[in-house]
Amino acid sequence: MRIAIGNHDAEYSRIYKEITEYHNLKSPYYSHDFNNIHFISLSTEHQYEEGSKQYSFIKNDLEDASKNKNIDWIIVHNHKPLYSTN
Repeated sequence: MRIAIGNHDAEYSRIYKEITEYHNLKSPYYSHDFNNIHFISLSTEHQYEEGSKQYSFIKNDLEDASKNKNIDWIIVHNHKPLYSTN
């Protein structure tokens, strides 16, 4: 099981620390491969605008994944929607 950091995780530093340690996360955003699928887990609670650390991670990770001939799918997941309407 993999997780995406959400607002309730980030709001409470003790819970955040426990969750990241339990799942062996060194960063609140990360990626991993499963068979021919590359998963990217983003943190909606950390900056992701151009120039941010998470933005650089995403850009570099997508570039690396696109060069891997074993990857057929790239799936991005996160806690909150990046876009929504009423």
